[in-house]
Amino acid sequence: MSTLRLIIVGLGNPGNQYARTRHNAGFLALDRFVDELPLPVSWRSKYDGDFAETELFSVKLVLFKPMTFMNRSGGPLQQAMASSGISAQDMIVLHDEVELPFGEVRLKKDGGHKGHNGLRDIMARLGNGDFHRVRIGVGRPEKGEIASYVLGNFRPEELDRFGEVAIDSTRIVENWIRERKSG
Repeated sequence: MSTLRLIIVGLGNPGNQYARTRHNAGFLALDRFVDELPLPVSWRSKYDGDFAETELFSVKLVLFKPMTFMNRSGGPLQQAMASSGISAQDMIVLHDEVELPFGEVRLKKDGGHKGHNGLRDIMARLGNGDFHRVRIGVGRPEKGEIASYVLGNFRPEELDRFGEVAIDSTRIVENWIRERKSG
């Protein structure tokens, strides 16, 4: 019997100038998930990303944050998956979602990218969208372009609430791991 291995991916952009932007909701949520783990996690630079391995609920986990900017996330992720022997069905991606109001968090399986460039690149590399996602609502701009909006910083009140949002995403990921384990 082989040991179940899953990969949890947070999407975002590298660099301090992007650290508190809406587009980095995936990075922020993955960081919160890691903070909640019972064992410390040691990140290292690998496959053009931040890479770590750990375990939760007796399931081996690979944690990954591509560091090539959002629209080029697929290549590094594909490398991390191949080297770890993990298929798309054993992956969950945490990402910002303008189609959901700020603070709403939903699990989705399969589907399209709805214009999200990180998902678009991942799907282009994998050849499909057959994986799970945690859609983290950042809302839509009242006016202006979506690109400027997602690359803009969270408002202070949003950043104050983001901790709760990240806890919600953590619970979704934990439940996904349990379901995959029992599966």
